[in-house]
Amino acid sequence: MNITSVDLLRIRSEIVTILGQSFINSLEGKYNSIKSRNVPHNIEDIMFENAHPFLKWWLAFKRDYDISLNKNVLSLCGDSAKLLDLYYHIKLISSISNSERIIKSLKNRSTFHSGVYECYVASAYVNKGYKIIIPQEYGGDGKRTCDLIIIKGKEKIFIECKSLDDREKQRRADTLMRNILNLLIRHKKSWKVEIELNEELTNQKYQDITDIIRNDINKERKNICHRLGNYVKIECIELGNWDENNNGPIFFSSTFGAKLIRFHGDFKSDSNKNPIYKEFALVLLKLSFEDNIPKRIYNALKKARRQISENGPGIVHISLPYEEGLKTLKVIDLTYKEIFNKLNRDTRRINAVVITGKIVDISSNPPIRYNQYIIPNYRAKTNLPEYFEILGTDNYVIPIDKEALTIEIKYKVSPIYREGISSNILNHCSKDGKTQLHVWMTWQKKLRMEIINFYHIRKYIECDASDLLPNTTHVFIGTFGKNVLGIYIDGIKRAWKVFN
Repeated sequence: MNITSVDLLRIRSEIVTILGQSFINSLEGKYNSIKSRNVPHNIEDIMFENAHPFLKWWLAFKRDYDISLNKNVLSLCGDSAKLLDLYYHIKLISSISNSERIIKSLKNRSTFHSGVYECYVASAYVNKGYKIIIPQEYGGDGKRTCDLIIIKGKEKIFIECKSLDDREKQRRADTLMRNILNLLIRHKKSWKVEIELNEELTNQKYQDITDIIRNDINKERKNICHRLGNYVKIECIELGNWDENNNGPIFFSSTFGAKLIRFHGDFKSDSNKNPIYKEFALVLLKLSFEDNIPKRIYNALKKARRQISENGPGIVHISLPYEEGLKTLKVIDLTYKEIFNKLNRDTRRINAVVITGKIVDISSNPPIRYNQYIIPNYRAKTNLPEYFEILGTDNYVIPIDKEALTIEIKYKVSPIYREGISSNILNHCSKDGKTQLHVWMTWQKKLRMEIINFYHIRKYIECDASDLLPNTTHVFIGTFGKNVLGIYIDGIKRAWKVFN
């Protein structure tokens, strides 16, 4: 999408029109309310991170809009690019009947990213020339429907979209924080309570944590640290007397992990701009355990399956979190086998799962790149129509459906190697996803050739590529037979693999 700094005013106005001035005013009002309470910056930052995701994008866009107009040069940060990308996709689907269902998702904090992803998927299929229907959220039988339906004549293809950027609201965690805060208020304790979790908050953990803090309050125990096994840390620190003015910074013991915060009371500032607080209590919950992306993908697939019509054909699109976009191949390596087995063993209504990795790069055009990886179901009940191409397919008419083949391509090594990031060199995929050939430079600086077809399911071979210098061009030859894969670079055999 090519835009100039002059376009930004029009775009801002159109976004307000699409989402509604009242929605924008509500978000900005909450933000201004936080700023007006003189909340310390570290608390304000956490509150801002827990606000509606659109607010962060919107404030970044407004800031970049002012900078662009003042300098007369387009200036965009990553969050502004995300907003412009969303704007582009909303515009494409705005004329589709019932598009307000997606707009409703965008306005809901817990479904915002799912709405963003639905916009992208719908607009991408519109760009392919398909007619899109956005059904009502619930069907006549009271069950949730899929997100999109592609229709041509009597043929229908059911599309369900799941975004892992949306974290389901942790009601148990929110209730725990609220109950602890109420305990502090009821007993007039100006305390800071930090809870650090390295595992899921179970009902038993909830009860144990509550009991520990209640006992500390009843027995006047303060400035003490508790541990529940190796996974839960609880720290209760007295900040001052409830009925008196207290001042000084409020420190947190650590800064890592996703944070949830609740507090009671307001702030003032002294002559040195230090916060002054009275009748103040604060509860901070830090979720430090590693995000289990594979488990979340499997859960998303399980939910999506229920929303696809029993007779299919159906496609499930799953979007990885933004921070995982550069590591898409790594995620695929972790999850492919189980997703493939779930599809080909447990369901016949889904024809393919499409995993999407999003990469934000403001130096590129467009600044948001979407990389798709398709996992096919060879046992689907209904075949996809001949005219239909799954989003993310790119057919170079390479006969991967054969038992054996040799391919030759020229490859220029990227001038910049970014450690931990995979880049795609060749991405051939038939329109139904059942035959694929990929050549990657992996996050480990290895060249990989990967074959997906009925004979091989998914097989790949790698060779070390650390000796390939930036900006140099090489001839890559990949060969495969029924039981072997091989890689040659500049005529030299670099890897050979025999399968049972």
